Amino acid sequence: MNLQQEIKKADRSAQVQKIGNNIIVKSKDRSATKLLVEKQLKKVRFTFKSVRKKGKSQSIDVLEVENLGDIVFKPLSRRGAGGVAFEKELESDIEKYLNGAPYTDLKNPDVLKQMERVLGFNRETKYEVVPEGSKNKKRVVTFDGSKVKITNSNGETLTDLTLKKDRTLMYLSLKMSPTYYIMNSGVGNYFAQGQTKIKINEYFGLKGQKMGAFGKQFACITKSPNYSKVKVNLENLISEAIGTDVIIIHKRATNDVLVSKIGKTHLNVSIRDLSEESYVYPEKKSATSRGRKGAGIKFKANINKHEYIVDMQFRGTQPSDVGPKYLRILLQRL
Repeated sequence: MNLQQEIKKADRSAQVQKIGNNIIVKSKDRSATKLLVEKQLKKVRFTFKSVRKKGKSQSIDVLEVENLGDIVFKPLSRRGAGGVAFEKELESDIEKYLNGAPYTDLKNPDVLKQMERVLGFNRETKYEVVPEGSKNKKRVVTFDGSKVKITNSNGETLTDLTLKKDRTLMYLSLKMSPTYYIMNSGVGNYFAQGQTKIKINEYFGLKGQKMGAFGKQFACITKSPNYSKVKVNLENLISEAIGTDVIIIHKRATNDVLVSKIGKTHLNVSIRDLSEESYVYPEKKSATSRGRKGAGIKFKANINKHEYIVDMQFRGTQPSDVGPKYLRILLQRL
């Protein structure tokens, strides 16, 4: 019996997608869907248990199915809706806070308390709160053969909420999830063009021969990676991706908030343990492998005095995408 088919039998309105060892089930009512799936699995005698797993469960437990992986229940919502909701909530909270409302009237008092501690923010600073997330400009990656550059990397272009008082501006970039992307830009042409594909692979420390698994046009012969040089390249890239003159507010969970103030100069980023083991490449499905659609580099780094796992992903985002179309940089705060 096919697990995905049984899930669809349980709730035909749910969206079901297999990603690695996980089956992601999206629906309007996660709790109701979970009960339907449990009933169906019992009916067809699958062995499973309901468990809470860090990074997967959130408010709904995962169903761990014996020998088949995890069923993860997620809300059916438009892309980015969680971030938009957080932006609206925090806009309202800051306005209430500045008008003297007690913490008990706020949805995110933990954020305001961290802003007080880190930014010296207080009720006497009568800022105007301006929502500007919809104005975020597209970020573009360029490669000149020796260095990657990123456009639109300052607070004015990264802001979700801007606090204004006279000539003082505070640009707030809001993140609300266990992990978040700081970069998602097109790079595929550089990996496909003859004049740049060797150099860009060597810049990232990628082996051109293995990148050929994306397709023949992406294959090339590269030198053995110089990880000391690559480490500097990636540190500079992460620093540019984070940007300048911006305040990052990352709410991972209730009372787990980091407010990070970035000045007008780029951050010092320090990468640890970059080696051949940090890299993965695309693989075709086989009898012994589930396959892999993208390439990636994963490592630990200290960013603005905090530890992170950084996951650089080179892949497409749609089934029709070919090759390492996008560079996506995912951060997980430790």
